[in-house]
Amino acid sequence: MSDGGNEQFVNIRNQATLSIIGTFVDAAVSFVGLVLFANVLGAGGLGRFYLLLAVVRVARFPIGGIGNAVMKRGSELDNDPAAFLGGGIAYAAVYATAIGAVLLALLSVFPGVIPYDTPLVVTAFALFAIELFYYLSLDAYRSYGKTGYAGLTDNALGILETALQIALLLAGFNVLGLLVGTAVMTALVAAALLAFSVVGVVRPTEEVLASIWRYGRWSVVTSGLSNAYSRLPLLLVGAVLGDDVAGYYTSANRLLVLGSHVASSIAPALMVRASSSGLESASSLPDLRIALRYATVLAIPMLLGSLPLSNDLMVTVFGPTFSGTGPVLVGLAVYHVVNTYDVVVFSFFDGINRPENATKATAVALSVLTVMSVIAVFRVGLLGVVAAVILSHLVRLLVGEWMLYAAFKRVVVPRDVVRQLVAGGLMWAVVVALHRYVPITGWFHLLAVVGVGAAVYGAVLLALDEYLREMVQSVLSDAFVIAGFGA
Repeated sequence: MSDGGNEQFVNIRNQATLSIIGTFVDAAVSFVGLVLFANVLGAGGLGRFYLLLAVVRVARFPIGGIGNAVMKRGSELDNDPAAFLGGGIAYAAVYATAIGAVLLALLSVFPGVIPYDTPLVVTAFALFAIELFYYLSLDAYRSYGKTGYAGLTDNALGILETALQIALLLAGFNVLGLLVGTAVMTALVAAALLAFSVVGVVRPTEEVLASIWRYGRWSVVTSGLSNAYSRLPLLLVGAVLGDDVAGYYTSANRLLVLGSHVASSIAPALMVRASSSGLESASSLPDLRIALRYATVLAIPMLLGSLPLSNDLMVTVFGPTFSGTGPVLVGLAVYHVVNTYDVVVFSFFDGINRPENATKATAVALSVLTVMSVIAVFRVGLLGVVAAVILSHLVRLLVGEWMLYAAFKRVVVPRDVVRQLVAGGLMWAVVVALHRYVPITGWFHLLAVVGVGAAVYGAVLLALDEYLREMVQSVLSDAFVIAGFGA
């Protein structure tokens, strides 16, 4: 089936292509950094860094919601994205000042209440303030329809950030070096984005501020709930089970994050497309169906491939101290499959001006996660928390499907995903057979087995899915044009 009859998806595909190209390069560089971080810092140091990063990301949740409003309002016809970025920055400046005052009071009056050294705390706050401006600018860039270029910008940040972090880590700065590297490179990329892209800033009017708030009152709440929802497991594991176990959780999760990148590349383009079209009827569903169809194209094989190799992957990549953490990897692989559908469905709701749907669904899922993970962390430990994460995401996805049915009287499910399951099943059988005769004793054996499995999955899926073959050809053509090798 050709995509020629679905003009909307062509735009989504082109922007997603840009994002995916950068994502793979970013993922490769970040993976090298993650392996180095784990081997130099150990599970404890790695856990400490990602716990601090989680606190920073939770703290900026209101401006994450404001950024969503900046992207939505700025993408609407006849609106000026520069004015909405100015409004977002105004909200961010007030918020950062308030957080800085609270932090200063805590350090002055109760210096022992924060269990980290002052340099770490000050650097974390600087990163917090820089990221407020950076992510607002990135959302404004997306509102111009440049979702793919925004993805490339973020990927460039990830690559440069990892390079600087590695340099500082090898210079002996440890966790502080990782935070400084993140803050410095984020500031430089944010400045470049404002100086050299179409993104501009103008002073917002009262109407612009009010418009941001009318949409943002939902997206701010959703952002807060989503941050708590995504960071709660790591924060809970770190607080109850310690930095080492937090390092196990983070390492396994980041090893699998590539599986969610296709969905995260498609979702912003889907949202902006739905927003700019102004479609709020059943006619807006074809793009959603196609996005769901391919959201798990990497997540499913990563899940099935992790089943026979889980412990070997963790030990080979992160070292012998990660022995026995294979089940954590498998559980989080299940989570990433469900999460890809979540991301796409609720980006679609944002695009058709129903941000309250994500708020309500996330509130329900967060309630489930909080109750289940608090019980599980004390009774079962880390694996119990992973199970709670999977269950809560399933609940959120089911709520989203119910909302789709309530809005359009149709069930929107990725029926064509069976091809991915067939290809993944054959890949799993090949990997199991290879693993039986090729013991994983190092990187060479691991890469050989994983490479054969990936080749089997890709070949079978392309043979089964004619639409995917045509889309891959189009994506490769787009990639060559972007790289300067095509017309």
